[in-house]
Amino acid sequence: MKIKLFGILSILIAVGIFLWPQITHAESFTDGAYIPNLYVNKQHANGVGFRYQQARFLIRKSDGAKAYCIEPWEVINEQIVYDHAINVNDITNEMWQKMATIAYFGYGYPGRTQDYWYYLTQVLIWRVAEPTGEFYFTNTLNGTRITKYDADMEAILRDVEHYEQMPKFDQNHLSLQLGETTIITDHNQQLDHYTISIDNDNIQVAKNPQSLQITSKKEGTSIITLTRQEQTRFVPPIVYPHNNSQDMLVAGDLKPKTVQLKVENNKNTLLIEKRSVTNTDLPSIKATLEGTSIQIKDADDNLIGNYIFDDQNQIIIDSLPIGTYYIEEIQSGLGHIMETTPIKVEIDGAYQEIIIENERIEKEITIEKWYEVEDHLEKEANITFSIWNEKQEKIATLTTNDAGIAQIRLPYGTYIVHQETTTEGYLAIDDFTIVISEDETQTFFQKVNYKIPEEIIEVPNTMIIEAKEEVYYEKKNKYLDDCLTTTCMHTNKNNRLQSL
Repeated sequence: MKIKLFGILSILIAVGIFLWPQITHAESFTDGAYIPNLYVNKQHANGVGFRYQQARFLIRKSDGAKAYCIEPWEVINEQIVYDHAINVNDITNEMWQKMATIAYFGYGYPGRTQDYWYYLTQVLIWRVAEPTGEFYFTNTLNGTRITKYDADMEAILRDVEHYEQMPKFDQNHLSLQLGETTIITDHNQQLDHYTISIDNDNIQVAKNPQSLQITSKKEGTSIITLTRQEQTRFVPPIVYPHNNSQDMLVAGDLKPKTVQLKVENNKNTLLIEKRSVTNTDLPSIKATLEGTSIQIKDADDNLIGNYIFDDQNQIIIDSLPIGTYYIEEIQSGLGHIMETTPIKVEIDGAYQEIIIENERIEKEITIEKWYEVEDHLEKEANITFSIWNEKQEKIATLTTNDAGIAQIRLPYGTYIVHQETTTEGYLAIDDFTIVISEDETQTFFQKVNYKIPEEIIEVPNTMIIEAKEEVYYEKKNKYLDDCLTTTCMHTNKNNRLQSL
């Protein structure tokens, strides 16, 4: 069966699949030298046609390049000039690619330069062009079939098969978190033949014999292109079709084969929230987390950055790759104790949240209350004090127990303590200030109440006076009179008027 290539190659050129330029000058071909001791038999599948011949070269006259016959039952017409009207009638694209690939890996490929390799390549091309025919080597002209060259032909076909097998992965579209490393395996084990190119620096790729190790470095999409470039002849493979002579093939470099992988690099979001830890429900008008700042270092102690908490007491970081990090506090909020121990964080997913607590500065305050009795002091129970903040707001009250002790836990700030009640006949103590700060703070206060002084008036023994009872007490260092009209005095045996 005569196979012609004009139509199919013309279509391939039209649609852009066949990318090499068309031949622009006339060529002719001739029989070349015989190859010693190499004989071939050719037989049609139906048994009608049978030929035997000694192997010989086919030569392109213009430069002596070796050519292959791709029509096993046609003979070359040395008088014909090939006019380059490409026509591929009976050969499919797959068949053409197969023959061109055999020609590339056959005679002339590194390590296959001896003459007999030329005819091994020719026989393999015939077997593709006429798959129902038989083409084999014999020991003499029309002699007995031999298998002497089978191993070498199998070596060519293995290279062709490996070339046709492209790298195969479980998936060609990957999704990685920043810093994540993944290994994908090439099940066809073809990576050794491919070079790698990446369209940006968002990822890092290392090629192993059977796998790719991919590490995400920056957010965004990356394209990995694997390319196999077979280039030993530096010319394209060329088909010379002609209606009145054999169609010819001259070997050349194969088109590059490419495989692309798409990698989506997704950001890791780390939310750090700062919280104040308190041991009292009392508010502090001074203590705040505002201004708290941290620094983040990686596992090798490299500084990643310094960060300040926002008005929501949060820091959001989107750019940390997967890995181990340490958070160190470099400035605590006012009225809070700085966290001095680095906090270890493992970034291993798309979103992570961590809470860092700062203990608010607080102190346990003790008031020990005494009062004067005769010539000594005794503990004073049931005395109530009020606590006022810097906004002159009353925030708490406390009362002494039977041991004269009153206690309260106060947060960071400055406070005024005012005595609300006193034992009858005794003065109240002056207001006093308590300061709660990061410095050493006085936490124990001893306070003493003294009796109200007696008021003495000289009067006649029988005189009765209408007078005002004077109530004596202290409020913010002032004496205030609560005047009530009453008979409140009487004379004693010394003719002195004493207040009741």
